[in-house]
Amino acid sequence: MKEKAKRGPMMGLERIDAMETLHKADQTLKELIHVLVCEVNGVVHTVSNIRETLLGITCSKREEKGITLSYEEKGIVIRIKVALSLYFPILETSCFVQKHVKKEVETIIGVPVQAVHVHVVRVMKKK
Repeated sequence: MKEKAKRGPMMGLERIDAMETLHKADQTLKELIHVLVCEVNGVVHTVSNIRETLLGITCSKREEKGITLSYEEKGIVIRIKVALSLYFPILETSCFVQKHVKKEVETIIGVPVQAVHVHVVRVMKKK
């Protein structure tokens, strides 16, 4: 009986630790993707919607804006919302972001990337 009492709380702690570890890994991957996207010429920044902005203000944890991850059987699906510069070709820049993020994420973390969806939500006059 004493063993069962010890196992119950331990299992709960293990689940919490696993979820916290997954959340930290998710945040780290989003930060990596944010860096990869912003280093591409022609990308001004990533863009969040109003819900993500309000969540970032009210939540003490830092959220990477405009980057969404979903985990599928065949790999990770990455969705990125970006603002691009008017002075760079939009189609070529978007395609380069897709290829660059897919290649680097697969190389760095060793998990296949099923798709990278780049949503251009704003075009700006910044270089």
